[in-house]
Amino acid sequence: MTSRNSDPAFARMSPGDVLSGEGRVVRSNQDLLSRLGFMPPTPEIGIDALEVQAGGEIWFSLGESRFSETLGWLQEGDLLSERGQVVKRNQELIAAFRFAGEPVDLGLDAVHVLPDGELWFSLRTAAFSEALGVTVGVGDLLSERGYLVRSVKELLANFKPESPDSDIGLDGLYVWPSGEIWFSVESGFVSSTAGGIQRGDILSDQGFVVIRNLDLVQPFSPLEDLADFGLDGLWLVTDLVVASEKGPTLELPAFDADGELELNWDGPGRVFQVERASDPVGPYSPASPILPALQWRHRVESAAGQDFYRLRQ
Repeated sequence: MTSRNSDPAFARMSPGDVLSGEGRVVRSNQDLLSRLGFMPPTPEIGIDALEVQAGGEIWFSLGESRFSETLGWLQEGDLLSERGQVVKRNQELIAAFRFAGEPVDLGLDAVHVLPDGELWFSLRTAAFSEALGVTVGVGDLLSERGYLVRSVKELLANFKPESPDSDIGLDGLYVWPSGEIWFSVESGFVSSTAGGIQRGDILSDQGFVVIRNLDLVQPFSPLEDLADFGLDGLWLVTDLVVASEKGPTLELPAFDADGELELNWDGPGRVFQVERASDPVGPYSPASPILPALQWRHRVESAAGQDFYRLRQ
């Protein structure tokens, strides 16, 4: 996707970039992959599963298997961290299902981590589970603990697909504290209640379209005349999920070598936002975007006066 709102040198959005619905790149594909030990220059590899963890750490899976100089062979079904680690091998994720034939890798399309750390995920390849006694289909939502959370047919039941037996698949995934599930699909389909569904639309298991793909990417003003750009990963920023009662710790600011003010912090939150005021009692207003990160830099426009900073997680 090419954005007409960006500098031409940075206007192209890679299939492996993490984007915000506000129209900005949250993490470039190169930044995501830079610590995984790929032979330089860092290749462009699309990503599938997406999750944000404590401290703004992003977990994801690759769209294709690749060899790493530091981690060995990385399968498309492995869950990886942008900090250069393998979170879980695909074989660890699926072990409890005892899939027939000892599969090497069944892929990984969607992932969500529950508050207690339990992993829910979907696979890219159907396989027979000896533990469950059934074939687990593409798009079925599974738990690493060895049970079927929800079949893809159950997720789509309220949409009444005209071809309910099609391998529609599951891509983006987010589970609300209420249990409602938002998701995207691998293949478009026709719904008897909502009409045509594109693979980049965000859907609710309650049977409604949360947002159409073209509305989702509209802040980027894409140059391409496409009906749908797809959606591989999904994560929602919300205050309904409280990471911890412990607040973040903001370190003393300092100026870096380029003369920009550098703020560093630590905390159990998944995303953070720096707020700024000219008086310590406020009022404070957002100074930074919402960031899955532990650092932010910005250029101080004037040395006159003084600024006060606080951090929200």
